[in-house]
Order: sequence, then C-alpha cells, then structure tokens
Amino acid sequence: MSQQEVIIATFIDRWERSAAAERANYQMFLSELCALLEVAPPNPTTADPEKNLYVFDRAITRTNPDGTAVTNYIDLYKAGHFVCETKQGSSEIIAEEDAAKPSSTKLGHGKRGSAAFDKALERAYNQGRDYITSLPANHGRPPFLIVCDVGYSIDLYAEFTCTGGRYERFPDPKNHRILLADLHRPEIRERLRAVFTDPHSLDPSKKAAEVTRDIADRLAKLAKSLEAAGHDPQVIAGFLQRSLFTMFAEDIGLLPENGFKDILEKVKDSPHGFVPLVTALWKEMATGTSYSTLLMKEIAHFNGGLFENTTALPLNHGQLSMLIDAAGTDWSGVEPSIFGTLLTRALDSRERHKLGAEYTPRSYVERLIRPTIIEPLRDEWESVRIAAAKLHADAEILEVQADLRQQEMNALGTTKEAQAIGTERNKLLADAKKKDAEALKLVTAFHRHLCGIKVLDPACGTANFLYVTLEHMKRLEAEVLELVTALGGDATFEMNEYKVRPEQFLGLELSHNAVAIAQLVLWIGYFQWQRKTTGKADTGDRPLLPKTQSIRQQDAVLAYDEKIPRIDEETGKILTIWDGHSTKPHPVTGKEVPDESARTVLFDYINPRRA
Repeated sequence: MSQQEVIIATFIDRWERSAAAERANYQMFLSELCALLEVAPPNPTTADPEKNLYVFDRAITRTNPDGTAVTNYIDLYKAGHFVCETKQGSSEIIAEEDAAKPSSTKLGHGKRGSAAFDKALERAYNQGRDYITSLPANHGRPPFLIVCDVGYSIDLYAEFTCTGGRYERFPDPKNHRILLADLHRPEIRERLRAVFTDPHSLDPSKKAAEVTRDIADRLAKLAKSLEAAGHDPQVIAGFLQRSLFTMFAEDIGLLPENGFKDILEKVKDSPHGFVPLVTALWKEMATGTSYSTLLMKEIAHFNGGLFENTTALPLNHGQLSMLIDAAGTDWSGVEPSIFGTLLTRALDSRERHKLGAEYTPRSYVERLIRPTIIEPLRDEWESVRIAAAKLHADAEILEVQADLRQQEMNALGTTKEAQAIGTERNKLLADAKKKDAEALKLVTAFHRHLCGIKVLDPACGTANFLYVTLEHMKRLEAEVLELVTALGGDATFEMNEYKVRPEQFLGLELSHNAVAIAQLVLWIGYFQWQRKTTGKADTGDRPLLPKTQSIRQQDAVLAYDEKIPRIDEETGKILTIWDGHSTKPHPVTGKEVPDESARTVLFDYINPRRA
C-alpha cells in the first residue's frame, strides 16, 4: 500500500467513526480533506468582508421581505468556486444509541437514509442556493454548490453558466454523491481537487466541444476527399452519417467493443474489401441478428430509417486512413448541442469554411429553454416530491409506532393484551404501507406525465434546442426514478413501459440534410443519457431507433399542393435567387456576406395555405 493510500485509509477510518455532531466537526473534516487533496486550506476570517474570499463561516447579509436585515453564515465559501453547506447524519448503530439519549443531548440530523435526514440534506441544498443569491454582486455566482454529510459523503451540484440557473447534480444524477470510500479512486480526487482549484475545467460542454470540433474537422477532410472523387454530396452525407453513428454505437456500448474498428483495420491494406464488409455490417444492424458472422456476437436491431440504405462508398488508402483515424476518437463524448451544427458544416461544401466559426452556445440555448420548459416542470416536480416526502415521513412514523407495539408485545408474552396490541401493530404497518403506496403513486404519475410531454421546435435546424431540452428532461427523469426506487418501486420495470424518448421532441426543418442530422443528434443524446442514468446505453427497445422519426422536412408556416419553377417572361429562363445561407468572406472587412454565386430556383406555390 502506497503512502497516499495509507493517508486516504486513515482519513476514512477516522471520519467514519465520528459522531453526528456537525457544528463540532465540519471545519476539521473539510480542512483534513483539503490536506488529502493537496489543496490550500481556507484562510482565517478577517474584519474586512471583501478579503474573506476563501473562509469558513463566511458572513452574508440578507434582506427579508419586510425590509429587516439578517446575517447568515456559509459553512465554507470560496469565491468563484463554490458554496459548501454541511450536515452530519448518523449510522445505524449511532442512531440507535442516540435514540436512547434525552433530546437535549442528541446528536446530528437523524439516521442516514431516513426521511428526516434526507430532508436535512435538502434543507442544506436550498440554504446554499439562497446564500448564493445573497453573495456580493462583484463575486458573481460560483459554479458549484456542495452539500457535505460530514464523515460520510460529498454531493456536488453545478451550474456552469453562473447566471442564476438551477444547480444540478454533477456530473450526472447517478454519480453526484461521492462517498468517503470513493476517495481511493484517483479520478474522484482529481474531480474534487478541480472544484477547489479550477472548477470551470470540469464543465463537460467545454471538453465535449473540443472533442466535437476535432471530430467535425476529420469528417470535413474525408467529405472533401469523397467529393473530389466525384461522389454525390447527398450520398456522401448519408454514408458518413451511418459511419459516425456506427462509431458512436461501438463506443457507447450498443455494438460489440472495437467491432467496427477491427473491420476497418482488417481492410486497411486492401481497401477493396471495405464496401462488402461494411455493407454486410449495416444490413445486420438494420435487422438485428442473434449471431453476427462479422463480429461473432449478437447485434441489436437498430433500423429507424438510418440503415434502410446500407450503401458504403468505395474508399482509397488515404480515405480509409481518414476513416480509421476518425474511428479512433471516443465518439461517446461528443456534445450533441453543437454536434449538429459542426456536422452540417463538415458535410456541406458551401458551409465548410465556417467550421472554425462560432456556433450558438449552449448557455444561450439554456437561457431560452429553462424558463419556458424546464423550470415549470421542476416546480411541478417539487410539489409532487414534497407531497410524496410527507407521505413517506408519515409512513416512517407509523412504522416506529409499530416497532414500539412490537416491543410491548414481546414484554407481555402470549396474553390477550399482547394479541390486542399485535392487532394494533398490524394496522399501523398496513397504514404505513398505504402511505408509501400513495407516495409512489404520486411519483409514478408525474413520471408518466413527463413521458407524455411533447416539445416542438418549428424551425429546428440541427436540433440543438431540442437536444438540450431532452437532456434536462432526462436529468429530471433520473431524479424521479431515484425516488421511485427509494419508495420501494421498481424503476427498471417503470422504464420498460415509460421513459423520456426522442419521439417526444418534434422538429420541422426545410433542409433535407439538417433533418437527418437533427434526428441523429437526438438519438446520440438519448443514448448518452440512457447510459448516464442507468449505467448502460441499451434501452431494451427493439428496434433501438424508432421507425417513426420526430423531425419532419416541412415548412412550419406554408402548405401547398405543388411548387413550379418561375419562368422569366422575357427570356424564358428559370429565375433563381440567392440560396439564403451560403456566404463568403468580404474582400475588405473579412466578414461573412451573402455569396451571390450560390443560387437556388425561385418557385411559385400552387394553392398556398397555412400549414
């Protein structure tokens, strides 16, 4: 055992034994955690509030609705990094010992896992959020909110835009809680170290954006090479979309590990074998097979329209090398909110020069979808969750009363009085069960409501707005399912019938390529979040990709019977106009301006009407 491992084991052993006395323990616990992480400890508090940028018990002044001021204290604060609030629960043994003490000497906030302690952690989270809104304006809002159960766990919540949005479980709903035993893992220690030293380095959208840009650049080079070889741009786009989804499916766990990469490596020196092998693989993905002769394992039924066309383009050595290079990237880490835009630019020769240009940032998308869709849903969920928590707390009280009756029965033996108490005990347990059943019914009803919501973007482009909405609804779904499990329900069974799916996110778009890419973006994002919330990407649905696509090629405003090219009456030629999106750099300013050489046919619409 290395010295580092000894230090970690000693720290864990020391704090697992600590009694539930939060106020007495939290500063020492967090100071020792800093030492373990090899980060600077908090500074002493000074008389000048402006200098208290990394301190325990950071004072903040809040104004009540009636105009009175009150001073509160943040347990641990580091400006621009985090607000940390602490509680301390107790283990089963300590809780039992504590229950026998008089109320004036009881420790902590209750037994871990109980409704009372869950409520204490919830209060700490809400308290931290309230404190953040009262921080000095020049400090800004920190990206992290930490809720620490002293000696047991550290819960991370993040809001990287720092604009007042909701702090959500980080890195995802399944892995936001760090138990002390997790400190043995280097990646967990590194995550916590970054929270203390460089929190924005943990922003997943930044890392994913770098990966996504790199992938788009590689695809652009391959697309350009295939165009130079004389292939039709539409055929190239379809081929590359199938290729990239196959790479993604392999990396996310929907295909056998390295199956596609191995095929590419096999034909590296004989590219003529590429077309028959890849075509055969895509045919197997289109229908599914219990045993693939290519990969020698089962392949799930994918279909969904993506593999109805299994055309694979012939590649030369250079092009195959580019595809192998692209396959070497971890496709499971792409950022769907920008992937569609970059992929469009990579596949469209007219847009390719914009690959290095800006795209709609995720923070802008979130500023629109949070207040219109996500926050109202979360408010609704909060009401349901509170009602369910009250019912569960009532059930716990009834169970405690039933335990007391059991103790009375044991003391009375087999007397008639004991039998009467036994009847009372059974009724208490039955009532407790009913309360939990009511709570579970409320939560599952909300989940099914969530799974029935439809979101429409009438000009969806490549679905970045739809994807970000999907992600937030999947995050919310994970919290709902966690409570289903806590209340004794079967979350896996619930998800067999009900889950937030791509079919709920509807889009209208005129561009044929954008429609295909938008659908791809939703599928990729869906499988990413399936893995984050359940541990595996396979949803169990067959086909994996639904046949009914949610993105339609359609004008959101105009419907018509047919469109006819407009003819110039004087020349008899078909009239054309600027295509509406192609641009070129201005020779003087360098800014993007319309490319007048990019033309499209001008149409007359027969029987025009509202769509």
